[in-house]
Order: sequence, then C-alpha cells, then structure tokens
Amino acid sequence: MKSKKIDITDRDDLVQMEALGGFLFQLGVKSGEELCISCDDILTEEFCRDCDNHKDGCECNDEGLGGRYMREYDDGADYED
Repeated sequence: MKSKKIDITDRDDLVQMEALGGFLFQLGVKSGEELCISCDDILTEEFCRDCDNHKDGCECNDEGLGGRYMREYDDGADYED
C-alpha cells in the first residue's frame, strides 16, 4: 500500500481525518474527540461555505474573505480585483 501524506489544505483529507476521529471516539479513545474538533474548526475557518474550496483559492466573494472578480471598463480591458 502506497503511503499518502495528509494535507490539511485538502478538504477531503480533513473530512477523512474527522471521520477517523469519530471512529476513535466511538472506540473510547479520548483524543478522537479532540481530532474531530480540530478538523471541524479547520473546515469551518479555512473553507468556503458555498463551494467547499479553500478560501485562498475559491472563486466566490464570501463576505470579503477571498475570491476574485473581473471588472470590465469602458476601454474594453478587464482588470482583476
């Protein structure tokens, strides 16, 4: 089996870690709850609610937190804000 490094900027990896934490907690491992809370905090703070992408790379304009849009001017040029 090929090993894979956990990437905390990848939503799928965080969801899997959160599920693992829940599984460990169900087995009685107290640190499983802490893992779930940590993953949930990262998912809430770092990822866009609308598109599920990392806020640094999302295309949404979610309350001024990341995202970009193009503005077209009279001269026909597009400028990225």
